[in-house]
Amino acid sequence: MPPQGPSATSAHSGTNTSTAVQPAWFDSSRFSSPGFEADGYIAELRRFVPTDELRTALDAHAAELKAELESLVNREYAE
Repeated sequence: MPPQGPSATSAHSGTNTSTAVQPAWFDSSRFSSPGFEADGYIAELRRFVPTDELRTALDAHAAELKAELESLVNREYAE
């Protein structure tokens, strides 16, 4: 269960070196969980996160994923 309220923390731990900051309630690891259901996750977050704030966090995460994908593709072409 996510924390009950927004606050800032680093976006990812692990291999991502992005300097973007995501709210503490945004758990990007949930997207790769077995059985992940987007509708359920969004419904869960919408109980305490305003729609605009949720959209901003999702857009930022999508931008991070796009940048990571571009980096991986460029690295593969360089090899």
